[in-house]
Amino acid sequence: MDDYYAKKSTIDEIRARFDADVERFSNLATGQISTVDAPLAMELISCAAAVSTNPISNILDIGCGAGNNTIKLLEYAPNVNCDLLDLSENMLVRAKQRVGALARGNVRIFLRGFSKRKT
Repeated sequence: MDDYYAKKSTIDEIRARFDADVERFSNLATGQISTVDAPLAMELISCAAAVSTNPISNILDIGCGAGNNTIKLLEYAPNVNCDLLDLSENMLVRAKQRVGALARGNVRIFLRGFSKRKT
């Protein structure tokens, strides 16, 4: 079991990759190139959230990246407060800019730090 985790990327490696790739993830259409139907999935999830949770007053986007999911949900519910959490500070800065330009409520960001895994 320990061997399995030894081959995985560390949190610091993941953070570095996301810190360096903000521009790509800031594009709603192409930000998730490994998931071909990501724009459709975001649309369906946002629509379902808006219909099933009416009215929406707060959004918590854990692992927000550049804010794409929140931006899509804001099309259905612009009058909300948004809390954005990510492990990449560069992504959070971009997400706050992008979401802040659209949201009519408050936008707060939270940087999530992780400690190294104990073995």
